[in-house]
Amino acid sequence: MISSRPRLALALSVTVLLLLTGGPEPGVLHARQDGEAPPVRTHESNDQQPIIMQPLELGLQEEAGVAILLLDVEVLDREGRPIPGLTMEDFQIYLDGKRYPLVAVDDFCACEAPAQMAGDSPAAASGSEDTALASARPGDGRRLDPRTPPPPPPRFILFFDFSQMQRSGREAAEKQARRWLTEAMRPGDVVLLSGYATAPGLREITPFTSDREQLLADLTAAFADEAFMDPFPLRVHIRQRECEQCMIQCRNENARGHVVLPLMCQRGCCGVPATEESFHGKRSLEALDLLLTTLDAVEGRKDLILFNQNGMMFPSRLYPQLNSLERYEILNHEDRVKRISASANAARTTLHVANLPEYGNIASTMSESARDLGTRFADYTGGTTNRAMADLDVMLASVGRRCCMYRLSIGPPPAPPNRAMRVRVMVRGSRLPGDYRIQFYPAHERWFRHARAALAAPSRNRDPEIHLALSPTYLRDERWVVEAQVAFALADLELVPTPFQRVGLWRVGALLHNEKNDKTWEMFSMARATLDGLGSTRLEALHHRRIGSLPPGPYRLRLFVEDAQRNIFSAREAHLDLPDPKEISAANPWLHGPVVMRHVNRRLDLGLPFITSEPPIPTPVAPYATGTVPVDRTNVAAGTSLEFRSFLCPRPAVGKDLQVISALLDSGQPFVRLSAAEFRTAGECVIIIDQMDTAALRPGTYTYRMMIRNEGSEPLTTEAEITVQPAAGLGGTARSSSTRPDMRTRKP
Repeated sequence: MISSRPRLALALSVTVLLLLTGGPEPGVLHARQDGEAPPVRTHESNDQQPIIMQPLELGLQEEAGVAILLLDVEVLDREGRPIPGLTMEDFQIYLDGKRYPLVAVDDFCACEAPAQMAGDSPAAASGSEDTALASARPGDGRRLDPRTPPPPPPRFILFFDFSQMQRSGREAAEKQARRWLTEAMRPGDVVLLSGYATAPGLREITPFTSDREQLLADLTAAFADEAFMDPFPLRVHIRQRECEQCMIQCRNENARGHVVLPLMCQRGCCGVPATEESFHGKRSLEALDLLLTTLDAVEGRKDLILFNQNGMMFPSRLYPQLNSLERYEILNHEDRVKRISASANAARTTLHVANLPEYGNIASTMSESARDLGTRFADYTGGTTNRAMADLDVMLASVGRRCCMYRLSIGPPPAPPNRAMRVRVMVRGSRLPGDYRIQFYPAHERWFRHARAALAAPSRNRDPEIHLALSPTYLRDERWVVEAQVAFALADLELVPTPFQRVGLWRVGALLHNEKNDKTWEMFSMARATLDGLGSTRLEALHHRRIGSLPPGPYRLRLFVEDAQRNIFSAREAHLDLPDPKEISAANPWLHGPVVMRHVNRRLDLGLPFITSEPPIPTPVAPYATGTVPVDRTNVAAGTSLEFRSFLCPRPAVGKDLQVISALLDSGQPFVRLSAAEFRTAGECVIIIDQMDTAALRPGTYTYRMMIRNEGSEPLTTEAEITVQPAAGLGGTARSSSTRPDMRTRKP
């Protein structure tokens, strides 16, 4: 579940300001004077004195260049033949009904043009169009140089809206998707599978791949997954019957002399389910919008096939018992569909809607309304849709197969409205099909879209090297405490040089989601570092937050770090399944871990505050110090000191020993035992900590293994694999030692 825009926007003022000065390696914090920031209390800096920093604004600024929209259209003549060689003088566009100038037109028509079509006037097109934000650049409408690099491979997205599918729709969607992957997918095509249901939310089933066998296997697994079996669409006819029966009872009461106003009957009997239908459809469309936002950063044009059965433009039409006023007051999705279509065009994605009518035709009210939704999406983005199951095969086979494309560059109006705008394209006086929608996003809106995309699709946002950990830290009275940690090196960020300093700016956002009860915890922080001198830095930032009083259940943490100087997002996700404490006992213990930590000399200890409605408060920042940071990909340099943390519940009873053996294995064979573990009480549990120095290890891959004696059964075992690189390959860390460890046991 992704947080709403107002809540995240409120958090953008919750910031942390780091000002680091000193010699070649900065180490002292001091207050910064900034004309745009509030006054700051100044302190005489020293290594021990933390500085209370004032929060800053988000810091977003408009780009220096002019943002334009790139809009691609296919141009065919009346016979469906391509028309190459068109220039900017051949095109005209109308924005909200008014003639609007073009910045440039580029010819990407790669089709062979028939000789007899010269002079024909184009009157038809495939209805394919998309837009993307870019910086303005000159263009004169000429064809691109043939030496231009080839475009990226065709990309397709198959999106299954399980929240709007009955059993018949699920069967038809799986059959049609399997047929498309088997028959219509061509060599070189890259396909992504995605799905949405109410309980799990938006999920990426298969990342972009050209592996047909993997796609087919993941498709089968998705339709067998109970999480994607949404109960709401299955009850649509029950809701309709209950509405009708309730209205009959209401009329009978009136016939017996009990006066009940017809308006109250309508609202009580049918208004409630109609409102539920509308809200459910709203969440479904928001998931589609979120998916489109994640496609923003994916290179090239994309074609998205939406499999839909119950999704409707006007949900209240399912309940004809409502009068026109009642139906009007219930939310429809007309404006939302326009905004989502503009979002699709901004992501260079064409929408194709595969309608799955309940009875194979459009006779029912639901099927007709669903077809209306598909027609709008297709018309607003230049896509296609089917009227019945009979023409679905033909529609799916034609998706994404077009060649005579022209790219239109459109500059923004002086004051673009905060809504979707209508675009019509004319070629030599003839209008191309399509009633497109585009929107010019301001800087803060573009940033918000990037942040949402990073949280929604962590696997597609991996640029700066960041490390994430989500681990339990405490248990008391059947409630858990967990800690979220993210670490990264400042050297991985863009440090903008000035004559005597370097400035780094980053933002961190996180979302913890209980996938059982759908509750979320949202966190956001911003930091700015000013480093004296030039060159590199060995500073590492650690943002962390403890979250308490959590019930048992599955948790998913999604987190992004934005290098704000380059507007590059990196995202990670972590999962943690907290068991029911009632099911944990000495006979049935729970062991989690290990979480691998790395010792560093220059760690900046930063927070990750919750997003709240309260005004932001200054955040204390201490000078750098030694400490540990998480390592989620255990690829370390020789000489690094590591720490392995495991969490055991319940902790041993008083008078009982906890016997632990920890060893390092090479090629599956133990070759060194680690020193005695450290034990820390964590409420009703215990944290077991092992230390290991890699200074004496040769480069290679090793396995850390910890075994705990468990009376009456097999030992509890946990392990982690680490890869040691030569010291010159990765930056070294503190606490090196060549002492060969031994093995003992210690009581907690």
